[in-house]
Amino acid sequence: MSANPPSTAEPKAAVDTASDSNHLQDFQGEVQTNDQLPSVETLRKIQDYSVLDRHGKSHPFKSLHSGPGVAQRVLVIFVRHFFCGSCQEFLRTLSASITPKALEPLATSTSVVIIGCGDPGLIEMYEKETNCQFPIYTDPTRQLYQDLDMMCSLALGSQPAYISKGMARIVGESMMQAVKYIPSGLAHKSGYYKQIGGEFLFELLDSNADMTGEEEKQVTWCHRMKTTRDHTEIPELMQLLENASLTFFAALPCSRPYLNDSSPYQLITLPSRYKKNDSSDMFFRETMNTPSTFPHTLAFIRKEILRSNHLTWENLDREQIGPDIVLLVHLGSGGNGFRDTAHGGVLAALLDETLGCCIESWAIQLHASEQASSATRPRSYTAKLNILYHAPVESPGIIIVHAWFKKREGRKWFLGAKILGGNGRTRAEASALWISERVTVINLGAKMGKRVRHFVGVESSEQLAFIDELQALGLSNTINLPELVVVGDQNTGKSSVLQAITEVSFPVKDTMCTRFPIQISFRQTSAAKELPVKATVVPGPLSEEDDELLARVEDFLIEKKELTSEVMEEIIDKATECIFGDQKSTKQLTLSDATLRIERSGPDEMHWTIVDLPGLIRGKKSGKGVDGLNDAGNGVNEESHVRNNAAVAEELARTYLNNERNIILVVVDNVDVERHKTFELIEEIPSLQTRCIGVLTKCDRKQEGSDHWMIKLLQNDLATVPHLDHGWFGLRNRLPIERDSSDAERDEMELKEFAKPAWEGLSKDRTGIRSLMSYIDKERRAQIQKEIPHIITEITQHLRECEANLKRMGESRTTARAQRYYVLQFCNEMQKMAEGTLRGQHQDIPSTDAKAMLRYKIRLRLDQFRDDMCRSENIAIKFTDYRADLEWLKSQSSDPRVWEEHVVNGQGLYAAIAQEAKICEGRSLPGSVHPDVEEKLFRKLSVHWEGIAREFVEDVKIMVTDCYNILLKIAIPNSKVRLEVSRIVGKTLEEWNKDADTALRELVEDNQARPLITRNPSLLSFTSMTDEILLGHSSNNKAANGKANGGSNGEDVGPYFIPTSLNQILSARARLDGYYDIALWRFIDNVAMQVMERHVLGPKCPMRIVSADRFAQLDDTELNTVAGEDEADTRMRARLERTRSRYQKALERWERLRVL
Repeated sequence: MSANPPSTAEPKAAVDTASDSNHLQDFQGEVQTNDQLPSVETLRKIQDYSVLDRHGKSHPFKSLHSGPGVAQRVLVIFVRHFFCGSCQEFLRTLSASITPKALEPLATSTSVVIIGCGDPGLIEMYEKETNCQFPIYTDPTRQLYQDLDMMCSLALGSQPAYISKGMARIVGESMMQAVKYIPSGLAHKSGYYKQIGGEFLFELLDSNADMTGEEEKQVTWCHRMKTTRDHTEIPELMQLLENASLTFFAALPCSRPYLNDSSPYQLITLPSRYKKNDSSDMFFRETMNTPSTFPHTLAFIRKEILRSNHLTWENLDREQIGPDIVLLVHLGSGGNGFRDTAHGGVLAALLDETLGCCIESWAIQLHASEQASSATRPRSYTAKLNILYHAPVESPGIIIVHAWFKKREGRKWFLGAKILGGNGRTRAEASALWISERVTVINLGAKMGKRVRHFVGVESSEQLAFIDELQALGLSNTINLPELVVVGDQNTGKSSVLQAITEVSFPVKDTMCTRFPIQISFRQTSAAKELPVKATVVPGPLSEEDDELLARVEDFLIEKKELTSEVMEEIIDKATECIFGDQKSTKQLTLSDATLRIERSGPDEMHWTIVDLPGLIRGKKSGKGVDGLNDAGNGVNEESHVRNNAAVAEELARTYLNNERNIILVVVDNVDVERHKTFELIEEIPSLQTRCIGVLTKCDRKQEGSDHWMIKLLQNDLATVPHLDHGWFGLRNRLPIERDSSDAERDEMELKEFAKPAWEGLSKDRTGIRSLMSYIDKERRAQIQKEIPHIITEITQHLRECEANLKRMGESRTTARAQRYYVLQFCNEMQKMAEGTLRGQHQDIPSTDAKAMLRYKIRLRLDQFRDDMCRSENIAIKFTDYRADLEWLKSQSSDPRVWEEHVVNGQGLYAAIAQEAKICEGRSLPGSVHPDVEEKLFRKLSVHWEGIAREFVEDVKIMVTDCYNILLKIAIPNSKVRLEVSRIVGKTLEEWNKDADTALRELVEDNQARPLITRNPSLLSFTSMTDEILLGHSSNNKAANGKANGGSNGEDVGPYFIPTSLNQILSARARLDGYYDIALWRFIDNVAMQVMERHVLGPKCPMRIVSADRFAQLDDTELNTVAGEDEADTRMRARLERTRSRYQKALERWERLRVL
């Protein structure tokens, strides 16, 4: 393996990751780069560049995207530095939407690789922070970034969809991550902070290369970032990876007639190539879906087939106007007969598959024009397939399969097909006969005697069904799902709007229609049900806390044949009784956030959902009672109930209005339009005006020549109400005498109303239920398309959190064995985190709380302890510089008697020694200093050590306790179990405190009571300093110096000796100076080692005592007290398991939808 080439003076030259002294241009704005593919020469140049894995092991860059065991396609994503919160958000969103499992069904094997530019020691952290399931490497030299033309910039750019957090939060989290790595020295090694990255798709273009072992992949697509937040959006990457064949064929001339903008063909999915939940299409999905058979396929359909509502079938020869279906196939050598020649049976299978796609496309349109449902559409089978082979088909190579419909006679379908080579020459032709099975068709609409109002668009039917399924799973409690929500004040005609939209008769009452949200859902099913109407109750976030309600809801199910007004009234009454139980009351009308879900299903339905909220209550005018009550006391009481219900209705409405994914229908009438409560909420809630579609009801009440405000409102030009970005629509309400009229009659009367001259100045697309539904349909489909990727990301994140909580709870703890296993789990988790925090490996602690960084905080406190101990102002008798003192004495005089006078009569330590020597002289000979002098003075000098040391130890104990509480809460989320664990370890914690205090007291006593002992040779340097400075010679050569100084020249060479008493004082001073320094550092080290490490952080340290050894000794009774589940635990587990099941089902259904 060759090493990376040395850096040059180019602007993008590689530099050390922590250095800013580089030649990269410092772009301050969006960089002017492009997405030009790197050349073959560039790819060959960089193939041996080294990248590092998490262990620091070197790998050639080529091994990441090429070689044995590597997928055919590899998406290489280059990110910024490892602490970049924006890139972490990108990878979190990517990891939630694109996983190794999600890539498995793709026809071409695909993988993803991440490359950063920081220290490999941060890769493990990066992987955990982003939940990334793909391999992560790093290029600290940034040589790959340079040669692949990725730039440098600090510009933010616009916020992409993959970032949901605010920049302040992202920056704060990045800084916290960096702080954790200060002790390890990695905080400044995350990578060059200005470097931006990109994405590169490497693909094998020669399908036979994997057999010869000489593959050379090329980049078929790339994107270079222009700002720090310019990664490719996740939906675009998903589309890119799922349409790898599109990338492959786009570079080939033979595909251009089908891919250009003016082409009469539209790209479609070949259903047989994708994974399904049954055994259908196994031949093409698995047997023939290998890199050596058909590495790439691309299917097209003639656009006019999709657009036609009424097709002409009789004797139509589609060959004359072009094929109906085109299939581009990249043949591999795995389908060979002879060498380099495709097997004839393989070609026959491709012809048959293309013909099947053709007949299915025509059958869908036929049955749509005949108004038949998917349930009644029959299967068709190959009855005859005649093939004429003109020439061998080279393999590997490119072929084009054409198929077209000829005619239909009853159940017989006549079709034709041909195979063309990449050069356009015909290789084989086929004629086919397919026969449809017999099916009895039931006209369900006629049977029910009820027409069904459909929305205009059908493209998003599957996505609507998916959102509907999420609603049915109850995910709206935790995930904001897009809904069509109807909100308005009481008595504004909301029920009439709902009936016009749904064609379901809502019961009309004088009070609120319901005391809870009603969700009307229509679902398309493959077959008709005997009871197509089903009503259930889904608890809301608040009502889900009511266990009695949950029990009632579990048994609530109503099934009916039709959804008439009588059935609606019955369902609402029974739901009211279910939700409120014995507290059912029509007078106080207490509200609930539980949702009544009414579903009508059948082959002729179309997926969509609408939510009706209880009407908002406007403020009552003074002077009027409620419901005509004359009794003053009852009136006040009733007013109070009205106010309470008004507050609850408003809060319930806010819950739905705050969901930015919802489309809101704001219904108002012609009475006091400026006083509508709904407008207050629109003005209060940010951005709500951009999501509201206004609906003005009772337009038929408009008086000729008056009520001009109605026209202005519908023109979105009425200054007294909030401006709505989506504008307003006008509807006509049924009159009381028209209550029994049909929906068709209602629509006809509405058309006549808005044809009157009074509405001439109004655009026709702003009046009537048809215009409203057409607009709603367009907005709803756009909203769902936009939000589904983000919803999947949120579901995945919630599922991970739910699984993590269940994992922490462990299995159900009803037996002693389960309880011991649970205890073992949290003990092991506690020990793992304790080891991490005590070793300073803070990245192993799943907490952003700075108190969990114990070792780091202790080191800081230890430094402060050292500084406090060394601070001179804390010493009772101030030390001076001994050498400077001696130099000063010598400068004052050469007479030792003068020196002695200065020392004895001076201040500070010298005077203290002289005074203490007098006191302790006792029976000692004159001129000597008793040994007790040095001990007594040392005790005075070091008396402040105890207080500083005790404060330090207490602070460390507080740090340990704080860290222990954080780790314990992580290891044991259950507060009841934590309490029992704390009770058991309480005695040990008392011992821990006592042992640490005892160890410190012994150290202090040793210092204050024990003899002064040291064998440190540095002490002698202090005692020899006296003779060196005052006499000018060292003690071991006094005689020689004396003779030299006593020469006959008669010069004054100074004293030969120092008087005994002075010498004793100076020697004591020198020994105290040297010994204090030695004893000080010894004491600091002893406090750090013997007290802090041995006791405070020792075996009885709070983090260490929650261990398997300790809790394994508990008997079954004690174990049950600690780890046994109480009722709260059981309820919590049940809720988490229910929630996890919902999320898992949601992702399973998304996977099915994504594949289809």
